[in-house]
Amino acid sequence: MENLPAAIYIKDEKSRVVFSNRYLNDLIGTSNPVGESCFCHFPEAEAQQMALDDQSVVTKGAFTTLETITDHDGKLRVFSTIKFALPTDSDNSLIGGISLDITQLKKAESAIRESEERFRTLIESSPVAILLARDNRFIYVNKALCRMVGYTTSESILGRSLFEFIAPEYHERVTHYILARSKGEPAEEHYEAVGIRRDGTRFPYEISVTVIQLSDGPVTMAYVNDISARKTAENLLIMSEAKFRRAESIAGIGHWEFHLDTGKVTASEGTIQIYDCMSEPVFLDDVIQRTLPEFRPLFRKNLEDLIADGKPREFEYRMHHLSDQTVRDIRAIAEYNPQTNTAFGVIKDMTRYKKAETALRESEELFRTLVQQSADAIVLIDDDGIIIEWNDAAEKITGIPRSEAIGAVHVDLMVTLMIPQHQNEERISRFRGMMDEALRTGTSEVFFKQIEAQIIRRDGERRIIQQTAFPIKTTKGYRIGSIVRDITGVPPA
Repeated sequence: MENLPAAIYIKDEKSRVVFSNRYLNDLIGTSNPVGESCFCHFPEAEAQQMALDDQSVVTKGAFTTLETITDHDGKLRVFSTIKFALPTDSDNSLIGGISLDITQLKKAESAIRESEERFRTLIESSPVAILLARDNRFIYVNKALCRMVGYTTSESILGRSLFEFIAPEYHERVTHYILARSKGEPAEEHYEAVGIRRDGTRFPYEISVTVIQLSDGPVTMAYVNDISARKTAENLLIMSEAKFRRAESIAGIGHWEFHLDTGKVTASEGTIQIYDCMSEPVFLDDVIQRTLPEFRPLFRKNLEDLIADGKPREFEYRMHHLSDQTVRDIRAIAEYNPQTNTAFGVIKDMTRYKKAETALRESEELFRTLVQQSADAIVLIDDDGIIIEWNDAAEKITGIPRSEAIGAVHVDLMVTLMIPQHQNEERISRFRGMMDEALRTGTSEVFFKQIEAQIIRRDGERRIIQQTAFPIKTTKGYRIGSIVRDITGVPPA
């Protein structure tokens, strides 16, 4: 008994030690406690409980208890103690006891309980839905999974089949994975499917599955994520990409990327349409071959300068379109990324615009020829009342050269042409007000009417003119055009 790792002792009815082994002596810090009671070696509260336990043995018989006591170093120790009565030849009873130190065991149990509590708190508080299943039925679900499928408590889910919460079209696939996993065969551990909520609505989810071993056998553990938001974003992205491709096609634009390390060019659908048949990445030389020979040096130089100084470039060139054998006008904007050693650019098919520009220039030239060669004076006043057109006939009728008229204030110039009897402050003020109103509102009592008047040319000659004025709407207000005919000496009709 001296060498056993347990405290062994015998006490009398007054809790005084009759026998103690070395373990107990070391525990209380004395070599011979015989004749001493527990009150001599332990705090009063602990000693009082020991004495009560001793009396229970005398009156009720043997029992087992847990004792928390303070050793001679002041450390708390936990013992599993069995106390029992010993037979004697007298009427006095003796009490035997064996106490096994389980302090470390209790600490380990406490640590395990704390760890389990932390784990349970972590699992229950996790925003990720977690489940345990055996034989295709739920044996544990956390709060996140309850919320995902529309329940408030796990009791409404536990014991139910997994397939109640999986869309029917996925049953066969999931069953295949479960059977393969049960046989130890390869099975998908991460996959997507569609779930069914309590209210019957469907939602896409992503699941990660593994098999773990518990004390009562293997179970399936799964982490489930509702990916509705991601799927919505993916669908919107697909729609956006489709709209972008459509926009590229309508606008006649495209984008491309040139990888200098490989010499290859990748292109968007818009670029493929513009260049025709570039369905696969091609080499830069293939692109340049589509360019008209006279533009190839310009193409290469802009690319070289772009890489050399890193500044964005914008340039135009012409190229062959194979399908319809036409020549296309292209405008390119490009920039260089030294980190990836790539050039990125946007191209626009300018063919229609170039044709429109040419047609516009031809139309403007035709209009200007008609205006300049007209026998009638044609005058155009801008939104601010400044003369912006004054043809040869206007110069001939008024004697005022075009170089002087263009840029002049119309009212001021017209005042110089008034006959003397009209050059008074009241008439001039009324004329200015009428012109200001016409430019602002586009209305006047003289618009679209043939008005006859007399003017004094620069050389002093008096002339009779017939004038028709009309408004032209602009974003700022109105311009005013007028056609003036010299009817001096023309007999009345």
